[in-house]
Amino acid sequence: MARKTKAEAEQTREAILDAAEAIFFEKGVARTTLDEISRAAGVTRGALYWHFRNKADVLTALVERVELPIDRLLAEIAEADAGERGLLGRTRDLFRRVFRELAEDAQRQRVFTILIQGTELVGEMQPVQDHFEAKGNALVAALCRVMERCRETGEVPPGLDPALAASAVHAFLIGIHMLALRCGGPIDLRRDAPAMIDMFFDGLVGRPAG
Repeated sequence: MARKTKAEAEQTREAILDAAEAIFFEKGVARTTLDEISRAAGVTRGALYWHFRNKADVLTALVERVELPIDRLLAEIAEADAGERGLLGRTRDLFRRVFRELAEDAQRQRVFTILIQGTELVGEMQPVQDHFEAKGNALVAALCRVMERCRETGEVPPGLDPALAASAVHAFLIGIHMLALRCGGPIDLRRDAPAMIDMFFDGLVGRPAG
């Protein structure tokens, strides 16, 4: 049997990931088997295991194909100018842009929906859960630095607790994602997220000191 070319191997890998994305989204990670993924992809189990050791590997590769909102937020917040006023407004604009891009990208929505089904990321999937919890903690730390800078420049009240504000922003972002993507609720990302972000940040600015 002829050895597959690099291009053919990559096509097989992409077919496996496409199948996994569809089944994970429909059934959830825990209720999906590697046999189901290989059948849907039209490949043998051996071909699947040549590319991936287990479901955790498949999910990790699936996530690496798209830029998730948290990755964009971490990258751009890290580049923010610490001394310049207007950081809070730029952070607000960043959140609005990230949600707009998410609303326009169906694949990113599917992958993020798979990830926020966090109760399923246990057992062999625990390393994946730990990885994204670490990213969440990094985002909170970055947001805390933003709030500290904004307090120094007078963009938020002097009595604002940066750590508490950062955790509140993180919880707010998770809530929007879950209501819009996971629960199929009344929130429309394109229509509602910008106004909700403005309401939240206006509340930060208007918070009384002390």
